[in-house]
Amino acid sequence: MLEIRAGPRFAFSPGDINGLTVKPYVVATGAILADAPYMGGIGGGLTLHATAGNVSLDPYGEVVQQSFRNSSFYPLATGLSGTLSTVGPQASGPIASGLAWQSRIAFARANDQSAFDSYKSFAGDTWLPWLISWAGMRPWTIIPTAGVTTWQYDAPDPFVAPFTTAHITEWRVGLGVEVPIWRQLALGALLQYRNATSNVAAFSYRDLSVSAGPLIRF
Repeated sequence: MLEIRAGPRFAFSPGDINGLTVKPYVVATGAILADAPYMGGIGGGLTLHATAGNVSLDPYGEVVQQSFRNSSFYPLATGLSGTLSTVGPQASGPIASGLAWQSRIAFARANDQSAFDSYKSFAGDTWLPWLISWAGMRPWTIIPTAGVTTWQYDAPDPFVAPFTTAHITEWRVGLGVEVPIWRQLALGALLQYRNATSNVAAFSYRDLSVSAGPLIRF
């Protein structure tokens, strides 16, 4: 999966580092699944940045038009095509020297081609980035994470449970690490455990995953 978000940031009070800023941005995303093209998306959003004491506030909203392709592995994927709209606040602040907190609450609405793939969701996540300095080396960042998401679908899935509209709640915990390599380039990795329960048994799951890749900050 590859996702790019980019846009300029404008200050309402140039020269004031604590002043209100606004950032319009574009989003482009794509993914392959089982070595076949799976999904592409294009859209955009708007985020504000403000400070209140030592807390940074970053509310945002975005809309992405997603397009899915069928494959032998996922023959009904096109039903997921549609518009995904997300809105919510983000906040962050310091806890102690080298330790900070970040949190996000989001509401999302997916209007897909298939009613049983459309949903409303609420999510909340917290991160605790912790800078650890090694002798003579740039600091690593260790990031414990925790979160929860609930999904309420619009209609029963006729292929799974034709008389029950699915409701899913997922709890997750994880541990991330960012290792600086060169200038703005770093290597990031995340170990995450997810546990979801649903009124439709086929949608309940437990999952342990490891993901890693390069990070470029600018």
